[in-house]
Amino acid sequence: MKVNIFRSLTSLVPKHFHGTQLWTLIPQEYKVSALLGVTEIDPKLIDAESVEKIKFCFSEYPDIREEIFPRLRKVRSNVSNPLNSSFLSCILSSLSIKDRDLSWTEWLRKNTENVVKDISKLISRWKTSGIVLSDSDCLLAEWLMWILSTTNRTLRDNATKALYEFGRHRPNKLFELTLKSSTINDPYIFERMLATSYGVSLDIVGGELNESKYHGMLTWLVNNLFKNFYLQPISYSTHFIIRKAVNDIILVANKILPVKERIKVPPSKLLPQIKWGSINWDRKLNHPFHMDFENYTIGRLIPDRANYNYDHPEYKHVKEQMLWRVLDLGWSDNDFGKVDSQISSGQHHHRISSSNDKIDRYGKKYSWIAYDEIAGVLIDQGKLEADWDCASSEIDFSFPVLAEHQDMITDEILELDVESDSDWLTRQVPEVINKQLINVDSTCKVLLDGLIEKEVHSSKRKIFVFVRGYFIKNAELSDFIDQFKDSEFSSSLLPEKPDLRNTSLKEYVLKEQDESDFVSHIDFEIGS
Repeated sequence: MKVNIFRSLTSLVPKHFHGTQLWTLIPQEYKVSALLGVTEIDPKLIDAESVEKIKFCFSEYPDIREEIFPRLRKVRSNVSNPLNSSFLSCILSSLSIKDRDLSWTEWLRKNTENVVKDISKLISRWKTSGIVLSDSDCLLAEWLMWILSTTNRTLRDNATKALYEFGRHRPNKLFELTLKSSTINDPYIFERMLATSYGVSLDIVGGELNESKYHGMLTWLVNNLFKNFYLQPISYSTHFIIRKAVNDIILVANKILPVKERIKVPPSKLLPQIKWGSINWDRKLNHPFHMDFENYTIGRLIPDRANYNYDHPEYKHVKEQMLWRVLDLGWSDNDFGKVDSQISSGQHHHRISSSNDKIDRYGKKYSWIAYDEIAGVLIDQGKLEADWDCASSEIDFSFPVLAEHQDMITDEILELDVESDSDWLTRQVPEVINKQLINVDSTCKVLLDGLIEKEVHSSKRKIFVFVRGYFIKNAELSDFIDQFKDSEFSSSLLPEKPDLRNTSLKEYVLKEQDESDFVSHIDFEIGS
């Protein structure tokens, strides 16, 4: 009852006392509660002094941040409320990456279930074609932008997907948010905002968004990206993934720009760069590098190093630079040790975790940031090849519409009707397998790559077939077949598949491909 009366007074006092707020009239011990109650009153009654006071309390009293976030969530999309998502951006932008992760990102982790529901609803709404998005939708997109700081991989991927769907309706607003995110001190956010803008850019250039106004929006984005990224100092200039995303957006936009307006990307080593320090590894400071990351992941940055060679001079130097950057970002065992242990424990004991999502430690997040940034430095120094590639992304940032799952093989491939095992073993490849390699219906489908496998324990039969498909020129087909029949076949003779890691489907369609990247050569060994 007392709480309800207090809440009612918070709303009634400014209404009947000419805008005077309750929190200005009551004893100090009740002021914060009354001040936070301002988030629930009629937006017309919220004055500038209260807004500034909430901002002050958020900055000075970290313990109340976790109470502020759910209140702001309720009013995030209210255009007339001065405490909407724009206010959230204001207060979160003022924090260091460490303080933001310990408050906001932790609040996201603890409230994942509700946040996931919010994102699912937005994806469903924004995937609908023909809808007109309002300013409230733009505020929701701004709120989603801040979710990209999360270390919950599924949550981060879903927020990225939702922002992409939003951007297909409002490219201009998505592009504005992307440029805004370049000023945020967390690369996790800018990196994914660039990914969403790249996906929308592919749709514009590829013709899915084919109105001329969209071309103007994309032109605006690339001109500002170029100016912000290449013409002035920025802390992200060596970040390998961010740099690649900026370049990719510019290159795809050049396809629709007049020749004279196309942007030439300068060599990355000419970019303004942050000054790197290093910390002597022999000091044995607490660090967040777990064994596999320390050995294998960091080891990928040193091409001539053997695994487990921890004394390699260049490897040790790079690791010391990365440790400096991790600490520079704000990670410390004192601040993050406890929560990182909780996250690791939850990942290893799913029965005590409310979700099966993969959640990274904050130490892992800061380690990845340092890794991606030092990769750019090493490329600029010529210690890594310019086309060095990072680990594959787990999602396609062009977000293609995927075909529904189908059971392509419906026949019995173990041929259980053949009673004798000896007869079955001596047969050629079952005809049902051959039928699957080329499926002729309304559209001809050719199986280019895959694994067909089945086992029935009761019959003690098992079969597996690796499929590797190639297109062969008609003029060469007859000769190829003859040589194949006469050769001693071994799967080791087959050439490796083209490496298309980190190439989105729509990017592959639009990109001017070098045919040599996809030509395979097979050598036959005939005779002894």
